[in-house]
Amino acid sequence: MGYKVVAIDSGDDKRKLIESYGIKDFIDFKDGNVIEQVRAATGGRGAHATIVVAGSKDAYKDPLMFLRPRGTLVAVGVPKDTAIVAPVEPLIPLEFRIVGSYVGSRQDAIEAIDLAADGHVKSSYTVEPLKNLPDVFKRMHEGKLRGRVVLNCE
Repeated sequence: MGYKVVAIDSGDDKRKLIESYGIKDFIDFKDGNVIEQVRAATGGRGAHATIVVAGSKDAYKDPLMFLRPRGTLVAVGVPKDTAIVAPVEPLIPLEFRIVGSYVGSRQDAIEAIDLAADGHVKSSYTVEPLKNLPDVFKRMHEGKLRGRVVLNCE
């Protein structure tokens, strides 16, 4: 698709996962000023788009400030009782856009399946027995899951 990806998450496991996808720029949100790090990773210009997939309120604090002029914030993650607070001063002259993405069209689904079928999508998951469910939830809450977990119900 041609865009440079800058991934933001926390922890060495997440860094390794991101690197396994071939993404070179990883920013740990617990280390330093994330806005400055995104700006540095994008040559000082900012991102064309920021796609927020995390389901936490904190993920929506700064993403507008990651954008370059005419950049787009795409809200995908849906944290409960969260509002996107946009500073008006940069929003208007820099022409930021805020959009939501909940479902795709039929054509989007076809294109996504084609990308996966052509080997362009790497999925990271582990299979665990259903009896591990409490531990899976604990690790998920602590942000320690690497990729997805598939529960084997047999």
